[in-house]
Amino acid sequence: MVRYEWFSEVGSTNLICISGFSHSDIGQALLAGNHAKAEQAVQRFLPHFEGRFYLELQRNGTQEAETLTQLTCQLAADMQLPVVATHPIQFLKPEDYRAHEARVCIATGEMLGNPRRVRRFTEAQYFKTTTDMVELFADVPSAVRNTQRIAQRCNLTLELDKPGSPYMAPEIYTGVDHQMSLMREESFGPVVGIMKVRDDEEAITLMNDSPYGLTASIWTRDMDRAAELGSRIETGTVFMNRCDYLDPYLTWTGVKDTGRGTTLSKLGFETLTQPKSFHLRDV
Repeated sequence: MVRYEWFSEVGSTNLICISGFSHSDIGQALLAGNHAKAEQAVQRFLPHFEGRFYLELQRNGTQEAETLTQLTCQLAADMQLPVVATHPIQFLKPEDYRAHEARVCIATGEMLGNPRRVRRFTEAQYFKTTTDMVELFADVPSAVRNTQRIAQRCNLTLELDKPGSPYMAPEIYTGVDHQMSLMREESFGPVVGIMKVRDDEEAITLMNDSPYGLTASIWTRDMDRAAELGSRIETGTVFMNRCDYLDPYLTWTGVKDTGRGTTLSKLGFETLTQPKSFHLRDV
């Protein structure tokens, strides 16, 4: 959520502002049929973004998006403002739509087969090429040209692993022991501790001495040995010669304090589809 007063307090130098399509006061006013209110909302931005404010257009396959795009074009013409084409990408390819819907159902606790489920996304929200976007906005060519111009104007260099930055460089720790939280607690950061053990037996004992159990990674050329060790390690998911790979055929689950949820694979899919049961008794 962006507050208008921030532009005065912090400043907006070197920033480019895009209106936000339906997720903004401007878009909501247009959809409500209040053109004057939309103009007022735009006027609040213009002093802070002179020559750097664009009205956003999107076409995601819904009638609402098309209606708002037409209304936004009219507003842009009335106020002599530039428009820019964007696309609300949710997945890479059209065929990924159903898998994406399954993930949405996992996050919202919905059933994939529920015909009354609210559909928040469409099959059109895949990663479109430049050609796709040019064709999609053939009636508003300036919108795509402005997308390219904004990209050319943006010049951002991110300092990685510096104080104040949002990034942490991958870290490897040696000289650790099993009493350290790094070796016993669940971590999703780019950090790993390397500890020497006597043999596989000690490794399994130490790995199982944790309240968590999401994944284990076994590195070996012996697949049978990996399967035998994996059956003794108290984790829900075991990898051989790789780790944390998202395989749609692999059920990703955990044990102990990690939890026992089931996602991916046909098991994860079946938990989201509408079941239908029959109990037929012959009399």
